[in-house]
Amino acid sequence: MRLLTTRPRNFSSLDQVPDSYFDNNTWRGVFLPTIAYTAGGENIDPWFIDDNSLIKILAKAWRVVYAGKPSLKHYINAVFHASKQGLNEWRGGFESAAIMMTTSIMAYNPVL
Repeated sequence: MRLLTTRPRNFSSLDQVPDSYFDNNTWRGVFLPTIAYTAGGENIDPWFIDDNSLIKILAKAWRVVYAGKPSLKHYINAVFHASKQGLNEWRGGFESAAIMMTTSIMAYNPVL
C-alpha cells in the first residue's frame, strides 16, 4: 500500500527531492514546523535568520525527521530555498493575524 504523498505545489525547487520525503505530510506537518520552532528558539532572530544558522538548523532537523533516508547534502540547495520560503510564509501568517487582531480591537472599541 502506497502512503499518501503530498508534495508542496509552490516549492518548485523541491522537484529534485524524491516523493518519499513528502509521505504522510512529513514536509509540511513535521519538517517545516521543526525548523520554525527551532528558528524561534533561544539566541536566534526568527525574523532574520542568517544562512549559516539556517543550514545548521536544517541539518539537525533533517537528521531527526528523515532518519534513515539519504543525507541532506544531496538536496541542500532545494531544501534551503524551500525552507526559507516556508519560513517567510510562517512569518506572514503572524503578520496577517496581528493586523486582523488590531483591526478587530479597533472596530470593537470606537473610542480608540
